[in-house]
Amino acid sequence: MKTQDTTITAKIMKMLKKLFRGTPDEEAISMSKVMKIENKLLSLCKQDKSFVATINGSWGVGKTHFWNDFVEKNLTLQENTIPYVSLFGKESIKDILTSIMIQISKHAKWAEEAREVMGTSNFQGIDFVSMFSIGKPRDFKDIIVCFDDFERISNKLDINDVLGLISDLKEQKNCKVIMILNQEELGENAEKCLTKYKDKIINYEFKYEPTPEESYELVKEELKHFERYLLDYIKEKNIVNIRVLKRLIDALNDFSFICEHVTAGSFIEKEIVDNIIEISTINSINMSIDFQELSKYSVYKIINGTDDGFKEKPEYDKLLKYIDMPQGHFEISDITDNIIEYTKNSFVEQEKLIEIIKQRKKQDITNSIKQLYISSKYTMQYTSKAFATDLYKILKHNQDNLENMMTESSFMFNMNKLKKLDSSRESEYHTFAVKVLKRYLLNHLKSDEHHDLFEQGRVDEIEKYDITLQEYADNYRNKNKKSQVDSVEKVIKLLHKPIKNSGWGEEPKLLALIPKEKCKEYILENPEYLKATISLIQYISRSSHQTEFEIFVNNNTQVLEELKNDGNEDHKIKAIILLDDIKK
Repeated sequence: MKTQDTTITAKIMKMLKKLFRGTPDEEAISMSKVMKIENKLLSLCKQDKSFVATINGSWGVGKTHFWNDFVEKNLTLQENTIPYVSLFGKESIKDILTSIMIQISKHAKWAEEAREVMGTSNFQGIDFVSMFSIGKPRDFKDIIVCFDDFERISNKLDINDVLGLISDLKEQKNCKVIMILNQEELGENAEKCLTKYKDKIINYEFKYEPTPEESYELVKEELKHFERYLLDYIKEKNIVNIRVLKRLIDALNDFSFICEHVTAGSFIEKEIVDNIIEISTINSINMSIDFQELSKYSVYKIINGTDDGFKEKPEYDKLLKYIDMPQGHFEISDITDNIIEYTKNSFVEQEKLIEIIKQRKKQDITNSIKQLYISSKYTMQYTSKAFATDLYKILKHNQDNLENMMTESSFMFNMNKLKKLDSSRESEYHTFAVKVLKRYLLNHLKSDEHHDLFEQGRVDEIEKYDITLQEYADNYRNKNKKSQVDSVEKVIKLLHKPIKNSGWGEEPKLLALIPKEKCKEYILENPEYLKATISLIQYISRSSHQTEFEIFVNNNTQVLEELKNDGNEDHKIKAIILLDDIKK
C-alpha cells in the first residue's frame, strides 16, 4: 500500500512538474530562502537588543536592492532611523561617522538639542565624531545602520577601524547593524580581519542566494512586455544577477515597438525576443565580445572539435551556454545582426527590423499553409473539414496583411478550395474573399504599374471574382481620375506630360473630364494654363491620333470663339490671335 501511494504521488508530482516547469516542492523550498532571511531580519529588527548580521552574496544578485526593498516594506522612519553607508569612496572613520550622524540627525530629537547647544541650525561646523562619542545608548535606540560594499573598501581605510566602529555601535550604542558584502571578493587583509573578529562581532550570517524568480520580482515592474519569455529564460539559465536583468529589461523595452507588427505568441515574435534576450545577456557579461568570431568558433568547434589541433576557448564556451542553438551552432541571422548592432550603439534600426518582420510573415504563412496541404494528403486521420477549418483560421488570422504575404491568385485558389471542401460555409467564405480582394485591387490601382499588360491582367482576374469588385475598381478609377484634374495646378502638369514624354496614356481621358465652364475660368484667370493648352493643341495636331483629345480641344476652342464675340475688345484681340495660332 505504501509503495502504491508513493507511485501515485510520484505521478502527480511529475504531472505538476510538466504543468509548472518545475517541481512545486523544490520551488517552494527555493523560494523560501529569501523569505526566511526577510522574516528573520524583521524579527531581529523588532527586538530591543542589538545585533550584527551579515548579508553575504555574489556581486549583482541584488543584496542592496533586497535590503532597500525590505526597509521600504517593513520598516518606517517613524519607528526606526536607518542610516545607509557605502564604504566605497570613504577614506576615514570620520567620513563614515559624518554620514551616519547626518542621517540620524535628520530624525533624532537629541541631535536637534545638540545643535541648539552648539548654536547652529544646520550641520556646518558640527563635530560629528564628538557628537557620536557623547551620545548615550538611549539616544541610538531603534537605529539600524547598514554598511555596504566591504569588498570595495579603500586602501586608506583600515578594516580593523571599521570593525571597531561596528563593535561600538553594537556594544556601546545598542544599535542594530547590517553588513552587506561579497565575502568571495574581500581582499586578503579584510578576509583575515573578518575571520578574526567574526565571533566577537557578528551574531547572524545570511547567505543571500535568490532564485531567478526572486531576482525577477525585484525588477519586474520596469518591464513593459514579453514577461513570460524573460522569466522562462532566466529560470532555464539560472540568471539571478540584477544588473544583467536590468540590461535585459532595457533591451526588451527598447524593442517593444514590435508588438504592433507581430502576433503575440507567434514564431516571429519568439525568434525576435529570444535573440534580444540571448544577445543582450552575452553583451552584459562581455561587452567587448565579437559576435561574428563567436559564431565562427561555434561552427568550427562542431566541425573540428575532435581534431588534435583544435583549441577550445573556455570564455567562448561560457557565453555560448546562453544561446539556444537548434542548428547545433550560433547562427547570425538578419534579426540577430539587427540586435547586435543595437548592443553596439543602443540604437534600434526600427525600419530595417519591421521590413524583416514583413518578409518573415510571408515565409510563415506560406510554410504553414504548405504544411496543411501535406497533412491533408498524407495523414489519414486529418479530415477535409479539419483542413478547411485550419486553412480558414490561418487566412482569417492574417486577413489585414494577406496582400503582402501571398499573390491574389494563391489567395483565390485557397478560397475556392475552401468552398469546395465546406459548401455549408460558401457564402461566408465568399464574403471574406471579396473583403480581402478589395485590398489587393487597391494596391494594384494605386500603382502606376497597373498600366502594364501583365499587371492589368491581374486586376482583370480579381474583378472577375465578383461583380462588386468590378464596381469597386470602377468607382476608384473615376474618383482617382477626377482627383487628378481637381485643381488648375494638377491640370497644368497634365498638359505638359504628352510633350515631355513624347506620347500620352490616360491624359486625353483625364482632360476630357474638365467641363467647358472650368476651361473658361482657367483661360481667363491663369496664363500658364492657356499657354500650356495652346502648346498641347499645336503638338497633338501633328499626330494621327489627335482625335483622342477631341473633347478637350473642342471645349477650349469653343471658349476662345465665345471670347472673340463677347464684346470685350481685349478678349477679342487675344482670342483671334490664339485661334490663328491653333490653325497654323
